[in-house]
Amino acid sequence: MLQSEKILLITELKNTREEVARIGNNLNQIARSLNSGEGFNDAQNNMKQCLKILSQIDSMIATIKR
Repeated sequence: MLQSEKILLITELKNTREEVARIGNNLNQIARSLNSGEGFNDAQNNMKQCLKILSQIDSMIATIKR
């Protein structure tokens, strides 16, 4: 992979990571507002999924930087 391609890919992955983090933040706020009751488990599961995706993106960025 060319260096310029790596830079573009890293930039895109970082942008994607930031967007997923914002989505995760929104989900966290929703979960807090629900506090309990119906829908809380869905919000909590969505937050876990976002954190998993963020971790995968971080790993991809680290691999590309090598």
